[in-house]
Amino acid sequence: MHLPWTPPPGARGNCVISGHRTTYTRPFHRLDELKEGDEILLGSGRGFHVYQVYRVFQVGYWVDVTGYTADAVLTLTTCAPKGSSSRRLVVRASYLGFREAGSDVP
Repeated sequence: MHLPWTPPPGARGNCVISGHRTTYTRPFHRLDELKEGDEILLGSGRGFHVYQVYRVFQVGYWVDVTGYTADAVLTLTTCAPKGSSSRRLVVRASYLGFREAGSDVP
């Protein structure tokens, strides 16, 4: 779920998307497998916003990772470890640009 008080994908600031790992269709079940340098593609009707992972880390559940950033950043969050909400797994990625639909997207 995109947190509505954060900017949309591709916009300047910290776009935050949170999802479950073990319930409600498990959208972030394998989020812990992302690593620095991996690309994340967020699709829209026109194409894809492309981000590159630069940090994967864990914080306490009480730590706010939704704050403003000057650059276009994507923050993905989920619970950690799987099946527990004692910590939060966070993936941060920087915005690389937009790829039009039909372009060479893996």
